[in-house]
Amino acid sequence: MVISLRLAESWALPTRRWQELDRALDRLSIALADGAAEAIDLVWADLIDLAPKRATPLGDEPVLPAPEPVRERINEMIHRLVDAPVTSRHPADSPAGSVEDSSSGIRRP
Repeated sequence: MVISLRLAESWALPTRRWQELDRALDRLSIALADGAAEAIDLVWADLIDLAPKRATPLGDEPVLPAPEPVRERINEMIHRLVDAPVTSRHPADSPAGSVEDSSSGIRRP
């Protein structure tokens, strides 16, 4: 989730999609406050769906960088996730991109 949010900071999206992302951040904030892991996973899936597509059809809305309020909310969510005492279920979001193998206690990339 943290990596997805960091990537989102650099996206260029139409205004409508930034509004959708802002609503996803609302849901993420509520899910974090409730400790709802499944809801957090659903927001993560929404973020993946909101990511810019490689090919944009002609005539689509112009794409823009993240509006400052959205960028600030993304950063807030990153800090909340990093500071959360919950173990990530996504290996890429573990510190230094590693994961601990609980059976051996060995950290691996």
